[in-house]
Order: sequence, then structure tokens, then C-alpha cells
Amino acid sequence: MRFFNTARLALSMIVGLAACASGGGGGRYYDADHRDYHEWNGTEVTFYTRWEGDTRRPHQEFNRRNADEQREYWNWRHEHEHDRDHDH
Repeated sequence: MRFFNTARLALSMIVGLAACASGGGGGRYYDADHRDYHEWNGTEVTFYTRWEGDTRRPHQEFNRRNADEQREYWNWRHEHEHDRDHDH
């Protein structure tokens, strides 16, 4: 029983770390200004990382940014959606 609890705890920690590494916690985000949804996946992480570099921002998970910064990202994202496929 103790082994099972330890294994379950380790698995939950690994899943949590993987979600943090994605840069936004995964999931689906609604962009109210553009009235569309964005899947937080590898493509979005690539764009988000590029946005951080282009705007000289330190890395921070997307879901921890304030609403103004999130809005700035989505505006930037829509200006660059031709760079790669975009989930709508």
C-alpha cells in the first residue's frame, strides 16, 4: 500500500511539472478581443516563447500574466498567425 501511495504521488508531481513546462498550463484559452479559442499546445508554446523574446519579457507562465499582457500576446499572436498553422 505504501508503494502505491508513493507511486501515485510521484506520478502527480510529474504530471504537474509537465503542465508547468508547457508555458501556460495546457488547456484552451478564449481570446475575447478576437472572439476565438486557442489550444495551448506545442505550437502555441513556440509562438509564446517567441513573443517573450520579441518583446524582451522574462519567461513567465501565460496563465500567470495579467490580463493586459495576455491581451498583448493574443494581439501579437493574431498578427503572426500566418507564420504557422493556427488552431481556430
